Amino acid sequence: MQSKLLFILLCFMLSYGAPSDKQQKEKEKEKQLSSLKAKLQDTRDSLQEEIAQRWGERQRSVEKRETDKEELERLAEQQEKAFSTMTTVKEEIYSLERRLEEAGKELDSKKQEWNYVKSVLEDILQKEADEVSSVFPTDMEQERKTIESLRNSLLKNSNIIASTGALTVYLSESSGAGNRLSISRQTLFPDGGEPVIMTVARFGNVFAYGMAEDGSLYSVSQTGRDGIDRYRIVKVENPELKTMLTGIFGNWITAGSPGGVVPVDILQNENSRMLATGESETALVRFKKFMIAGGPVMVPLCILPLWALFLIVLKLVQYAGKRSSNRRIYRRIEGFLEKDDFKGALEYLKNKKGAGAAIAQACLETGNGRKGAEELSKEILMKEGPRLGSHLNTLAVIAAVAPLLGLLGTVTGMISLFEVITRFGTGDPKLLAGGISEALITTEVGLIIAIPILLIHNYLRNRKNGIGADLQLHAVGLINRLYPEEQK
Repeated sequence: MQSKLLFILLCFMLSYGAPSDKQQKEKEKEKQLSSLKAKLQDTRDSLQEEIAQRWGERQRSVEKRETDKEELERLAEQQEKAFSTMTTVKEEIYSLERRLEEAGKELDSKKQEWNYVKSVLEDILQKEADEVSSVFPTDMEQERKTIESLRNSLLKNSNIIASTGALTVYLSESSGAGNRLSISRQTLFPDGGEPVIMTVARFGNVFAYGMAEDGSLYSVSQTGRDGIDRYRIVKVENPELKTMLTGIFGNWITAGSPGGVVPVDILQNENSRMLATGESETALVRFKKFMIAGGPVMVPLCILPLWALFLIVLKLVQYAGKRSSNRRIYRRIEGFLEKDDFKGALEYLKNKKGAGAAIAQACLETGNGRKGAEELSKEILMKEGPRLGSHLNTLAVIAAVAPLLGLLGTVTGMISLFEVITRFGTGDPKLLAGGISEALITTEVGLIIAIPILLIHNYLRNRKNGIGADLQLHAVGLINRLYPEEQK
């Protein structure tokens, strides 16, 4: 823009200073001036246009800057909102992860609880399966099938809710059967006999009577023991009981349920079996029952007295006549020495046995004087001492072990008692009697064995000490008689 103005002024100055006619020059100057004015006006217009254009561009630039600034602020605001939203989303994600983790832990806990419930249910079914042998004989087969079906259903489907419901129904029906009177046709297995099909009149789980097709009558009663021996099925042989049952069984069958006057021993103990069968109990049978009631600890308790009896007899035989024999030998040797008959004394001792004869012979034959005789006597006495005391310590151990075994039987009996209480409660004293009898019988037997063995052990030990003292006394007396000049 400035370069154009300079160019115009330069042309004007040149034209003004050139030689020409004055008017011509003035016209030319006017023309030039007009031309210059026109050009100046054009230039001014162009300049104004360019200024306006640049001003417009500047305005647009400013407007764009403002727009960009507003857009930048908007974007910054959006970014801040995005960051805030992202932070919120992260917090929500973290919260969801924690909730998911807690839900996973809760799910694991529920799974463990579910598995525990399943395990408890399996244990209950296993316990019921183990106790099938102790249920009422008429229910045994049916309950075994039901329990096996429940176990198979639980293992196959793992549907604990359905299995629990089915188990509840089974336990309800099973307990309900023990409170009803019923008549049914069953196959039972009498003790020591073949299976018999009979009509069974059942009085809950307490007892029952059965009539076979041939008119034979059977009694089903409790024994007071647990497990497979809980019930006893025996044939009724008592004439009065047979007559009474034969007369009322027909009425029970007709009515479909037992009722009226029912002959039953409410104690249902061993006397019930004897009354029903008409049998008498021998001493051997009573001993056998006594052994069974004491439990497995009775086996070693029975071995101990036999072992002790063998050792006692062995020691009595060993000690029998030893003191009198040694005294007799000593008196005979004194007789020979009073006559100075050493040869006769040695001849007499050749046919004698035992420690007394060996000591006398050693004292007579030694050639080392009093000291040699004393040494030989001590050696023989040291050998004879353990021989005389052999098995005495064993008797003492037996006397000590017997009460301990009785105590062991007491512990096992109490364990059995608590197991019965856990299964059946304390309502039936007969079920508790087995554990109590085991606890008391073993203690009694242990003390019965230990007390006499301890007394006999003390007696045998005194016998042993007496024999040893006699041998020492005889040895010292014989040595003093042979070597009186060497006595201190």
